[in-house]
Amino acid sequence: VESEIWPNRLAALATRDIPVAVVNGRMSADSAGRWARLPGTARRVFGSLALVLAQGPGDAARFADLCAPQVELVGNLKRAAAPLAADPAALDAMQRAVAGRRAWVAASTHPGEDEAMARAHGQAAAAHPDLLTVVAPRHPERAAEVAAVFAQRGLPAGRRSADGLPKPGHAVFIADTLGE
Repeated sequence: VESEIWPNRLAALATRDIPVAVVNGRMSADSAGRWARLPGTARRVFGSLALVLAQGPGDAARFADLCAPQVELVGNLKRAAAPLAADPAALDAMQRAVAGRRAWVAASTHPGEDEAMARAHGQAAAAHPDLLTVVAPRHPERAAEVAAVFAQRGLPAGRRSADGLPKPGHAVFIADTLGE
């Protein structure tokens, strides 16, 4: 899906006659240029694809130039999806819990980014003392690790899984549940 092209995996799949489709495919001009320097390899790799569903016209043209046999322009599938439904009662409860506070969200965070978020919170909280930082780790099981980084700076953190909603004393709220 999107931009990961693994030549060895594609070759193994081709050996087993397993068709491969690239869905929501992207191909930058730089990547296409690098592949074009190896035309034989590009022909083998991209020629093995059964179907490419490209995000944009440029992506479609680059895949076709690299010998993908069937390329269709379908647009960005992420943008084509309808917005996710929100439970009106849950949304109202969250809005009431955060009412009157400035908030910012660090979404889909990874290890190594927590300290930078804590520093950013400290800098922004100097101007906005009631600031709420909402952290949604890419892997919710990291919630305790994220909370520990903020706790080292004396910043109390609540967790969606334990506290439900941010409390007035929380500087940080960790969104450690899925599907919301």
